[in-house]
Amino acid sequence: MKKQLLKTIAKNILFYGIVCAGVILFMLVAGEENPEEPMTLAQFASIKFGSLAGLFLLVKVGKVLYNAGYFPEHVMKEFEEEEI
Repeated sequence: MKKQLLKTIAKNILFYGIVCAGVILFMLVAGEENPEEPMTLAQFASIKFGSLAGLFLLVKVGKVLYNAGYFPEHVMKEFEEEEI
């Protein structure tokens, strides 16, 4: 029982960690620079491209973890219902 509970907690932490990282990266992609402290074009582009690359990697990692069954059961059920 305790082992199952720890496994469920670990799956939830993993899933919601990926979700939080994705939200933060999306905010970096969608955000604007501070007009009072302008960035160079290279800094701006590196932030945007780095964020997009991070989002791409999170999607790939999420797909691998989903296919391996490492997401919580309630999330797996919702994804399976949407595929129909």
